Amino acid sequence: MEANDALLAKADIYKQAGLYRDALSTLERVRIYLVPADRRPELTIQKSLCAFLAGDYDASMSYLEEIGVQTEYVEPKLKKDWLGMALTFLVPAGYIYAGAPGEGAVSTAMNAASVAWIVVNLNAGLPVTALLGGALALSYTFLGAQERVAELIADHNSSKISEAKREAAAQALLGLL
Repeated sequence: MEANDALLAKADIYKQAGLYRDALSTLERVRIYLVPADRRPELTIQKSLCAFLAGDYDASMSYLEEIGVQTEYVEPKLKKDWLGMALTFLVPAGYIYAGAPGEGAVSTAMNAASVAWIVVNLNAGLPVTALLGGALALSYTFLGAQERVAELIADHNSSKISEAKREAAAQALLGLL
């Protein structure tokens, strides 16, 4: 019992210091079988609150579900990977869809420079230089654009899901506190 009291006091100190991940870790070490049955939901709510404040919204929702609190998580509308990849064939369109029009302009300029290199070298009668220099550069800039658009869409979708989970956990916690 004394060990639990010490752990709870330590968790309170961590919470007051704003070290919520450490507070959660400390609360996880509490021996639940020594906690009276009427205080167990309170301990689980504290774990959920610490997880929420530490930014771990999945864990926060999981703790709330342990004590029977329903969270109203609504799946957000996500951007489609395949559409971003298809739009990348029109280089700035993929970036605009992914939410980075500035990067799309830079990528378009790089692709245009690669094509210009090919045209200039072909007109100068240097087909090997045109194909090796320009085509390789175009390949890297174009394929790099596809990878970057996929990365931007994944980041966007991840942040949308995290935001939706944060909202659901916040509503459930506000209902309890």
